[in-house]
Amino acid sequence: MQPMFAAPPVPHGRAALDAWRELDRGVRRELMRGDRPHPDPTTAVIAVGYARTMLGRSRLRQTLPLLPVLLPWAVGLGLAVAAAAPKGHSPLLFFAGALPAGVLMTWWSRRRRLALHRLESLHAAALWVTERSDPLPAAPFAAGEAPELAVRAVRRAVWRAYAITAGLFTLCTAGAASLDPLLGLVVGCLLAFLLVSLIAAGLRQTNGRPFVHLRADGLAFRSAGLLLPWTAFTEIRIMPFRNPTWATGGRKPKVVVFVAADPHGLITSMRPSTARRARASLKAYGGPMAVADQALDRTAEEMAAAAAALSGLPVRRFDQ
Repeated sequence: MQPMFAAPPVPHGRAALDAWRELDRGVRRELMRGDRPHPDPTTAVIAVGYARTMLGRSRLRQTLPLLPVLLPWAVGLGLAVAAAAPKGHSPLLFFAGALPAGVLMTWWSRRRRLALHRLESLHAAALWVTERSDPLPAAPFAAGEAPELAVRAVRRAVWRAYAITAGLFTLCTAGAASLDPLLGLVVGCLLAFLLVSLIAAGLRQTNGRPFVHLRADGLAFRSAGLLLPWTAFTEIRIMPFRNPTWATGGRKPKVVVFVAADPHGLITSMRPSTARRARASLKAYGGPMAVADQALDRTAEEMAAAAAALSGLPVRRFDQ
């Protein structure tokens, strides 16, 4: 893909939203669903500006387009519960009716964020020449002579995030129990199951073994059982990581993305669980293998610099 050399500056905030609304509805739909950058530079910068503005909003503000669906649902559910619920268990029945709405909101929000990430990554890559950020400092060693880099999870950061999550889950359970003991039991069981799943994942990440290993012969992912040669990739990108997290200690996390020469061929060789994550990464960031540095002992810049020195691949930054 050839970068665009003549393009106006990327708009931000209100200007980006206004420019997006001025586009034809069919063009907007094509941009949100397409998998190729738009050939018009002006439309491309509007797409990048709109995606970054929307991704920079809170999760609550991002779900505002669902209000026309959620508000009538909530009103109808409230009226139905008030009319038909047995005495003492109205909160439980309301929770049972609201749960599908929560699932819908979560599913829609995930798809929406994935589409916005894809919108940004596709067009930012095409506009890189006109909106590039500062390059990485030159590595103090030649390509192929860099030391291998083992990247591990920071235990304190991971468990701090899980401790905060457990505290929030406890407050939610206590609040539900104050409304209805049976509701508190149901909510507590659901959140306990989720918390145990998170802790199990945390144990796998913090056992001292490398989470990802940048080696002379390729990129190794321990959790996925993969060793991918550097020849499978064409470039390395650094992009912002916008998912909420408590594991960064105030630092803005970033993602290192490894762009594959044949991403779909690479994905078909993976086991199903790994392939599912790789497809999501490909849609969001433009590469099947992506590593977020929010709870790791190495930053995105360090990983990208080491990978570039080991492989000779170019590094591009989109971390505005």
